[in-house]
Amino acid sequence: MRLTYNIFDSPFGKTGIAITPYGVCRVILSITEESEFVQSLKMIYRSPKKEPRQLKAIEKEFDLYFSGKLKKFSVKVDLRHGTYF
Repeated sequence: MRLTYNIFDSPFGKTGIAITPYGVCRVILSITEESEFVQSLKMIYRSPKKEPRQLKAIEKEFDLYFSGKLKKFSVKVDLRHGTYF
């Protein structure tokens, strides 16, 4: 399975987002170090790849959401590696 990620600026500081072919699998707000975010991704997939271009549309939706112009995301969510409640 392919896992790609990027880090972008948001109102919360640096935000990390990762996707699989099934959708967004991880979003971390206010990350301090990219290496920590990558380590958390390696728990899901051993070699995540940074691909800013592939996540531009998703980042745009986050920007619109944070500015109050978007109420519903169009991207799918991959919950296969989530935590249990």
